[in-house]
Amino acid sequence: MNKLIKQLNRIDCDRVDFNYIKDMIAKLTNGLTMVLQNQGGADSMYRIRRFASTKISNVSEVFAPPSSAVINFQRCNGPGEPKFYAASTRMAAIKESRAEVGEVVYLGHG
Repeated sequence: MNKLIKQLNRIDCDRVDFNYIKDMIAKLTNGLTMVLQNQGGADSMYRIRRFASTKISNVSEVFAPPSSAVINFQRCNGPGEPKFYAASTRMAAIKESRAEVGEVVYLGHG
């Protein structure tokens, strides 16, 4: 397992095939048991929208980006595979957005 983790840490994500990474992760998680908890309806999710040139007026403007906008590997997706990201706290959403000083951002709560 340590060998696979070291290999993953050395990967240049701009050059390696995404399926290669998925296969390595599959090897790492083979036989792994996870306990999942079903959360109730009272949980909140927060999402930051950056680079909005006008005030957001439609909920569709805070959905996952179009596939054409996803050109690099991101946290959970490859190029052309958009994912919707949200955070469980306002501060986490703000920190993960990497907003710059003076930048106008929109914080959504749901």
